[in-house]
Amino acid sequence: MRRHTRGRPRAAEAVAALTLIAATVVSPTSLGAKEIRARRVQAPPVIDGVLTEPCWQEAETAGEFFLRHGDGDVPTQETVVRVCHDATTLYVAFECLEDQMEELSAAIAQRDARALGEDDMVAISLDTFRDGRSSYVFACSALGTEKDFHVSECGRSVDVGWDAVWSVVTGRLDDRWIAEIAIPFAELRYGTGEEQMWGVDFRRSERPSREFSSWSNADGPTLDPSYYGTLVGLSGIESSHGLRLLPFFLGKYDVSDAYDYPLEPSDSDWDVHPDLGLDVEYDPFPNATVNLTLNPDFAQIEADPSQINLSGNELWLEERRPFFSENADVFHMPLPLLYTRRMEDILYGGKVTGKAGGARFAALHVRSDDLPRDDYGDVMTDALDEPLDPGTNDYTALIYRQDLWGSATLGLFGATRERDDGHSRVGALTGGVGLFDNLRLTGLAAGSSNTGDLGDDGAGAIDWSYDKPDWNSEGEIEWVGARFNPETGFVRPDWRGRRGINGHLWRGYELADTWVDRFDLTGWAGRYEALDGDLQEYWAGGEAEMLFPNGTLLGLEFNRAYDVYTYPEHPDRQLATIFAVTNSTVWAGWIGAVEFGEYHNSDYLLGRLGGRFQPVEPLTIEFDGRAVFLREHEDLDWWVGDVHSNYRFSSTMFLRNIVRGTYYRQAYHGGEDQLRRFDLELLYGWEFGPGSMMYVVYNQALEREDGESEFLDPVFALKLSYLIRL
Repeated sequence: MRRHTRGRPRAAEAVAALTLIAATVVSPTSLGAKEIRARRVQAPPVIDGVLTEPCWQEAETAGEFFLRHGDGDVPTQETVVRVCHDATTLYVAFECLEDQMEELSAAIAQRDARALGEDDMVAISLDTFRDGRSSYVFACSALGTEKDFHVSECGRSVDVGWDAVWSVVTGRLDDRWIAEIAIPFAELRYGTGEEQMWGVDFRRSERPSREFSSWSNADGPTLDPSYYGTLVGLSGIESSHGLRLLPFFLGKYDVSDAYDYPLEPSDSDWDVHPDLGLDVEYDPFPNATVNLTLNPDFAQIEADPSQINLSGNELWLEERRPFFSENADVFHMPLPLLYTRRMEDILYGGKVTGKAGGARFAALHVRSDDLPRDDYGDVMTDALDEPLDPGTNDYTALIYRQDLWGSATLGLFGATRERDDGHSRVGALTGGVGLFDNLRLTGLAAGSSNTGDLGDDGAGAIDWSYDKPDWNSEGEIEWVGARFNPETGFVRPDWRGRRGINGHLWRGYELADTWVDRFDLTGWAGRYEALDGDLQEYWAGGEAEMLFPNGTLLGLEFNRAYDVYTYPEHPDRQLATIFAVTNSTVWAGWIGAVEFGEYHNSDYLLGRLGGRFQPVEPLTIEFDGRAVFLREHEDLDWWVGDVHSNYRFSSTMFLRNIVRGTYYRQAYHGGEDQLRRFDLELLYGWEFGPGSMMYVVYNQALEREDGESEFLDPVFALKLSYLIRL
């Protein structure tokens, strides 16, 4: 079961959320037919959510938005956009007329939240090189919550980690809401020349009527910049060359040893651990960036979300560290050959990214301690609490991508991990091509070389995607050698030594003037075999969804799977899921699901309940709980639950609370293991200047295992960072 957007296909969850945020629509115009001029102003507007300044009254407007699936129909609610600029900043104002202001959705308060598309929102996309291949996207909700990301490869690759320093203030009147946006040119990369011509699109998600509209996208793939209109009138822009320094101070007050149960502290002393670090960003040219980091702060402000993993295979975790996540889309390939979450305990690092003519390039180097860790990932220490015999790791990655004809690209990639006891190296040739406007193919051929038993081997993959407003297909053909093992990437052991194909097909139907607003059908299948031809894994399934005019969605899903690698004795799995998702004026949304069937010779039942409550507009409370029960083959109960609360004092100040609970009980081969754990995190954040932050954090965990309880790792932390522009 998946979280849903209106008419979106099954895909990676992050891309699905961004698709909703960037919800594009069919416009009856042709490529580049629409144009808007950004007026140069001497007196810039005040960003306050009120459009009273003369520059807005004199600015050229963009109207005539069109509906997705509308065959040229206009939305019921009008949207007017104005654009102007001075030497340093692009200013954009959205005026969103709304005759159901009491139904306006403005619940998400966390920046870059995946669920931002569930609120009323607007977005601007800027193709600053006007090459139809890449763009910057700036989105904001009616609450003023920001989201930004970078799109490349004609919309195929999305860098959700890209963050810019920009500002937005929203305002409301009786019949409309307003978003006033300021985007510094220094945050963008663009070509040279006194006169600039950029691609541009404006979008709106209007929740009361569930309408998604766009100014210029002409029936193309959802995030493809080649269907944007044109922004002209940009002249006299100051060069974005500049030096940005971000020093930080991190102070932790904690005790390394656990408490004794019930609540008596041990003899361990509380310690203060001060730390200093520095991030440097320099733009030698408007289209190139150099990043350096010294003793970086890679502590996670929020822990990775709780997950239930019944397979025992390694789980993919998102990269949240800014040094790695920004501009990471240049390393996107059909096989993930660079997985930066493997790089821990870092001493220093450097990165260069840029674009020259029709070429994109990136180089990354990181040195880290090679600290010995136990099976749980914790650093192993001696009696003095010092790491055991740390070595060093040197990670290096390089990529060069060249634009060819049309939307075709060709790239070279190389990466290495050099350890004290050996090395792991990988190289690849990768490329992509667009066919028939909506079909995109991406391929890769790679080889790895390792010290030790695995030795050398190769791999190859071809991805395809075909995107139309009412149907979509994507999938992959893959071959991975038995000894292919790039330690810089993410290639699980069960992926090696196999070949196969997988894909999905989605079809959506708009049902006007009926009791059902929309009906969606999705099917998927995959088959993989060992290189000697023995069947290793297959799966097939389908899903049907009905979306009602009030926003409620009901669905039914069925899955049939076979996995002899992970479960050689009981490889079969058959599961069915019934789910519901809905929205209302007070409950911003809730989701409920029941999944049941046979899971590798065990009776299986999963229940899920989640939702979001907004008692007052600045406060949002979200919860998500899942429970799994397995019987027969082994006796297992497992549940995880998260409760998030976020109070927004202003656009620059918030208080966030996260409570996570985990319960695990397994009775297998006559024995029984039990684990209960609760985690508490409090986070106060204040952006006291553009790009300058203060965080105050408290973390505490309580764990009870096999009848014994202990408090783990209580931590108070203060982090201060100050952005200096030179």
